[in-house]
Amino acid sequence: MPTLPLAVAIADAVSNAQRRRLPLDVEAKTNHLLDAYPGADATRSDIADTLRAESAAAGILALAEQD
Repeated sequence: MPTLPLAVAIADAVSNAQRRRLPLDVEAKTNHLLDAYPGADATRSDIADTLRAESAAAGILALAEQD
């Protein structure tokens, strides 16, 4: 499956967090996106890294993953 739908979902997640002025829960959103787009060629780490990078670029807080 192409990764475009996943990329759009990541952008939407960051945009929604920015609009609502809420931090982005990277772990929860990563799990959700992995479940929603199982055929996308992306690892858990790829998605989490992208969410963190896009959040930082948008100036919103990304909540750290729990160990």
